[in-house]
Amino acid sequence: MIDVPCCIGILYTVLCMLQAKFNLEYQKARKMLGSFGLAGHAHTILNRDLSGGQRARVALADLCCSAPDVLILVSHNSHYQPISLQ
Repeated sequence: MIDVPCCIGILYTVLCMLQAKFNLEYQKARKMLGSFGLAGHAHTILNRDLSGGQRARVALADLCCSAPDVLILVSHNSHYQPISLQ
């Protein structure tokens, strides 16, 4: 485990989780979280204390840090489908 000063015992803030998991610099990790709309104050909150929407943003940032070759996102909202068919 990487010694990151912003971890609380064995629990990481979302910022520290990205830093430790992907060996990112502090500012790069903050930029990645911010690019998915996670507010700055939420970067220092434990993942378990985030809302569902905030957790989804963290999951997307985590996914993009892993540099996938292909990323397919599918909306579960059927009301978008008629617009795309026009």
